[in-house]
This record gives sequence, structure tokens and C-alpha cells, in this order.
Amino acid sequence: MASPVLPQDVFNEIISQLAGETSTLKSCSLVCRSFRRNAQKMLFNYTVVSLTYDDSDVANYPNASEHIGPASQPIKLALIVKHAPHLIEYIQELRISCFGDSYPVFDGSDTTDLPNALGVFSRKGEFPINLRSLSLRFDDLWWNDIDPWVQDALVLLMSADSLRHILLDQIMDMTLDFSSLQTTRKERPKLESLTVAFYDVRWRIDELPDAVKRIVNTTQLKTLEGGDCNPYSMSVFERILRPTSNSLEHLTLRELNITDPDSVSIDLKRFSRLTDITIYQRHIYLIPPMLILITKTMKNVSHRNVIQNLSFHLELGSHVDIVNFESATKDVWQEVDTIWSIPQLVSSESFRGITFNVELTARNYDVFSNLVQNKMPETKKASKLHIKRSPFWST
Repeated sequence: MASPVLPQDVFNEIISQLAGETSTLKSCSLVCRSFRRNAQKMLFNYTVVSLTYDDSDVANYPNASEHIGPASQPIKLALIVKHAPHLIEYIQELRISCFGDSYPVFDGSDTTDLPNALGVFSRKGEFPINLRSLSLRFDDLWWNDIDPWVQDALVLLMSADSLRHILLDQIMDMTLDFSSLQTTRKERPKLESLTVAFYDVRWRIDELPDAVKRIVNTTQLKTLEGGDCNPYSMSVFERILRPTSNSLEHLTLRELNITDPDSVSIDLKRFSRLTDITIYQRHIYLIPPMLILITKTMKNVSHRNVIQNLSFHLELGSHVDIVNFESATKDVWQEVDTIWSIPQLVSSESFRGITFNVELTARNYDVFSNLVQNKMPETKKASKLHIKRSPFWST
């Protein structure tokens, strides 16, 4: 009698429980055909390419980590393209990082292998491509310090049709050369989310909006997350957002470093689908101008707005001085009540209220919660104030 054969769904469910278990997934991929495909899909779904000499970044990104560098190190992504191209279709998230103090010196053989390996994601018809998310992080590294052939490969990679999510982290400049792009391209990847965090906004970031426009299509962008927000970078984000008036749903601003609320203007009227606004702040002294800026901004929203949530994530940590916090915010709590009183929000059926998500210790949270509740004006709208606490993890 033949041995019973389990349905493939059973094998798939077993493999699905092994997320993050790299060693076990590798073993499962060698057991049998029923295990192999799903195990390989999970192994290569999230792939890290580190342009660096060491593996210092591997601890934070353990899955299928790739190290691309001098000939003394194996160029694993290139080997996959050459010898196991069927694995390319499993890569849905790709993270490329490079640290300025460990940027490698490539030899002649790399100048062909690396661009070819990265370029496979932007070439149509060669392999099935399912790359959805791309993260580029360049710590303390100028774009012009990157080898020209790596630059070309990265520009082509960002133009892969299948991409829907791009993260540009620690950007120092974006003086891109678009000569590697086809001038007759009819389609660009239709991004759904874009995250941009600058390393130092004093440098040439004003070219970023034009670079984004040349590489991707943002008319269907639903989410924008901006980091290191100050008057200069906010003008850059505003230019990036211009084509998104009929698509943007989620706007997140991190490290809102603005001391003068009148130095920045955020026009939300044109975003007809915007539902969520989230502001991250870690400095107590910047909370008052932050609230004043948001009050001014919300007064100009359309009467037809569909905003549901306005959230402030305060990363105050374990050493927040409640006395200083009360002193710094004593004149702005009325601003919160003013936001609720804005006619466009009062008449809105979608607006759920304002959330303060505070990252601090349990003891400080209780004090903070009582302080805020006591300071809030006694109005019916005060019921729309939501206070949540996120645990603070000390290092």
C-alpha cells in the first residue's frame, strides 16, 4: 500500500510557521520538493545587500544576508543570478546598505557582476520579478562617492516596474545621473509608499523631487513618511507631494524640528483622500511650536476632508522632567481644543480625535496622563483626546 500523501496546503502551513528561522528553513528546502519552494520563498523574501567589508549589519537583518564587496568575499547575489535565477522571483524586499567608513574598493570583476545582479530586477522578460520594496541606506556616504557603475545599477533598480515601496535613508545628496535610464520609457513604477530620511539637510537635497519624478510615478502614492523635518526639508517634501493630491492617505513627519511655526506652511486642502496625520517628536521644547503649526495647518483643511486621525507620537524616554514638560506646554493646551473646534473637523463625520502616543516609563506615563487630562478644557470634544503609552526600552 502506498504511503498517504499530505495535501500541499499542510506542507505550506508547516513552513509558514518558521518565519525568521533561517537555519531551519535552509534544512527544509533540502528535504523534498513539497518543502523546497515555500522554504526558498521565505528564505529569499527579504534580502540584504551590504556594500561593506564587515558583517556588522547582519545581526539586525539576519535573513538571507548578502555581502557584496572585493573578490575575497563571495558575491552571493551575483551567484544567484548566474546559477539559481529561479530564486530571483522570491525576492520581494531588498535592502541595500553602505557605510562610508567601510565602503569597499571593487576590483574589475565586480564592475560586471554587481550591476548585472542588481539590474536583473529592472529588465523585463528575463526572469519573473516580484520585487515590491526597496530600501537604500547610505550612512555618512555621498552619492558621488559611489562608483559610477554602482550608481547606474541603483538608479535602474529604483525604476523596476514591480516596485511599490521605496525607503531612502540617511540621504546626504541626490545628484543623480539619469543616463542609464531609457529615454523612451513609457512606464515608471507606480509607488504606493515613499519614506525619505535625510542625513544632513544642509547638503544638496533640493534635487531629490526631480530625481523622484524622473524615476518613479507618484500619482498613486498613498503614504509619505518624511524624516528630519525642518523648514528646508519640508519644502522638499512639499514638491514631492505635488502629484499626490488625489491619492495621499497617510502623512507621517518625524523629528519635526521647527521652532517658528510661521516658517513652514503645510497645505492639506488639496489632499482629498488624506485620512491619517502622524507627527513624531522627541524634544519637549519643540512640542509648543509643533502644536501651533498643526493648529494653523488644520484650520485650512477642506470642509470635504476625510481626516480620521491626528496623532502625536512623543518619544520622551525615561528621563522626561514632568515639571519642565508642564512649564513648556502651559500655553499650548488651548491649541488642542482649538483644533477640535475647527468647523471643518466639528462637522466631519470621519474625524475620530487626537491621540498622544507617549513613549516613556510607566511611572512617568501616569503623571503625564493626569497632567494632560487636567489641563484640557472641559468640553464635549475632550472625549476625543486619546492617550496611549508605548514602553520605553533602555539600552
